[in-house]
Amino acid sequence: MSDSLYQQQLLALHQQPTGFAVELPNALEHSAVNAVCGDEIRLQLCCEQQTIKALSFHGDSCAVCRASASLLCEQLPGLSLEQAQQLAAELEAALADDRQNVPEPLAPLAHLKRHPIRIQCALLPWQAFVNLKGGIDAN
Repeated sequence: MSDSLYQQQLLALHQQPTGFAVELPNALEHSAVNAVCGDEIRLQLCCEQQTIKALSFHGDSCAVCRASASLLCEQLPGLSLEQAQQLAAELEAALADDRQNVPEPLAPLAHLKRHPIRIQCALLPWQAFVNLKGGIDAN
């Protein structure tokens, strides 16, 4: 897929994000900030028996961060917490290594390999999820 198509997909996800500004009752939450660019995100998670039921996010962030959070809210429901953490780890590894492919459901983020300064923006929602999952594991 071309960079242009990926950019169009990211723009569409930014303009009509899944899960943005949706309040989830009784959700677990974690906030994260990217001090470099100022992105702020609050992730909400509802899970039942270690399976993700719903996710939402709130905050002020750039288009890349918002699009990535939208992908997170689209792709993680229905996965176990462990499967979701694995997907987050695969994304982070793929964005750090040109030899690895970005997992297919997250393909719009692949072109960010050419823009390393934006990788932190894309990873912020995923890092918020991993930290939120860590809090669940600790309880």
